[in-house]
Amino acid sequence: MNPVNSYNYDPFDSLRSEYDPSNSPSITGRSLEEKRYEPQSSITASDVFTKASSPEPEDTDSGKIDLYKRMLLKTRHIHLENQRLMRRSPQNGRKGDKKKDGEGRILSLNSFAVQKGALTDGKPTGEQAPSLTSKNNFINFCVSSFGKIGGAVIMNGIQQPDKPGCNGVVMGMVPDKNHMPACKFISPKNLDVIKANQTLEVFLKVRNIILGVFTNPKNTYLQGPVQLDPDTKSVLGHTHVVVQQIDCLESINIPDPTMFIFFKGIDNAAKDDVVSVKIEGGLPKGFFRISSVTTAGNHQPISSPVAQRSSFDDGAFFSDP
Repeated sequence: MNPVNSYNYDPFDSLRSEYDPSNSPSITGRSLEEKRYEPQSSITASDVFTKASSPEPEDTDSGKIDLYKRMLLKTRHIHLENQRLMRRSPQNGRKGDKKKDGEGRILSLNSFAVQKGALTDGKPTGEQAPSLTSKNNFINFCVSSFGKIGGAVIMNGIQQPDKPGCNGVVMGMVPDKNHMPACKFISPKNLDVIKANQTLEVFLKVRNIILGVFTNPKNTYLQGPVQLDPDTKSVLGHTHVVVQQIDCLESINIPDPTMFIFFKGIDNAAKDDVVSVKIEGGLPKGFFRISSVTTAGNHQPISSPVAQRSSFDDGAFFSDP
């Protein structure tokens, strides 16, 4: 049974447009090696990869914090910092360097930003896979053969539902282990029984994330680094609630991520660490999985500072038989 079609629910109706209907998903049922790293003042974007030869509404109540103004200040700070770094770059049109792009600026990587961990394939043992390697932080990955698999296109802030995409924007900040985000559904709780076709209000409690921060998903999707709040050291981001219909509570079938009966991005900040959303008109009779999808400001996943940790999101199962 197709839960979306059987319910005649339009997932794009009255929802914040994280999905552009014109770009909505179509629902149908090696290692790289770089030469030895030699410190230099800057690394130009023309550095290339070689294949390895060996395996290797934001204004809602949020205490005394005006998140909208804070995000504007943070964005301005990033622009000023970028300009400062560009002025300090030895290759920024100084010392007779003529290699400029169309705007008269050099596309270069500051030597202090080089990730030295990317210089090695990790010396894999046993069943470990070799890491890709790069001496320039993979800044040209999306124009390499690795970034063109399946006819992939550079995303440029646009969601790509029908073909692979490649995103070369830096991942950005990673919270420390004591500031990793977490959340829990307060209502409905796991195995709750609800009434069919009656408006359902969902409550989600969060921790270690400043909610209510989101950019335009139509043209800035994945186009900015993850940012941390300087006061709390928590990620700046937002969350979503997704409901999928399933066969039964004991089902072992994997739900199709493109199929959902309800999706809503929560734009507002948390009040007393809780956000809520209403499912107007409720849900039909059946069995459901509800999930949170928590992301940073540009709708990107939040990275973890350690490999061993729990999920940042929550899920629960409920029914209205």
